[in-house]
Amino acid sequence: MNAYTSPETGIRMDASIYDLARDTMQIDTIRAEMHQDSLGLLYSAQVIKNKYRQQQPFSAGLDGKYVMTSATPAFISRTERRDRLVARNPGR
Repeated sequence: MNAYTSPETGIRMDASIYDLARDTMQIDTIRAEMHQDSLGLLYSAQVIKNKYRQQQPFSAGLDGKYVMTSATPAFISRTERRDRLVARNPGR
């Protein structure tokens, strides 16, 4: 995990976990990113699981932005989110 702050670029964070295994469950990739721009905070998260034993593969993600307005700079005024869940190789 890496996290940075600066007056010029604001907040930036990224984290990754690869080949996470617990008992009989294995997840191949978990990623999260967040960074700040002039309008607000952008974020992205992703989970990827390949076929493992009898478990089906999938990938899921979340992308969005917290937008701050000039009227209320200290508060989050609007949220945009896009969720996706994709079954990979269904029926196999």
